[in-house]
Amino acid sequence: MSTTPILATPGASADTRTVLLNQVSWGAIFAGAVTALVTQVILNMVG
Repeated sequence: MSTTPILATPGASADTRTVLLNQVSWGAIFAGAVTALVTQVILNMVG
């Protein structure tokens, strides 16, 4: 008898995507956006 779990429900992949989406580091995303904006302003002032 096999002990490998089988994803029988089609909603299982959607649940996995939801869990992965909740693990996004929003602080890192906002910090990257702020860094990009600051870099753009500095380069515009130089150019």
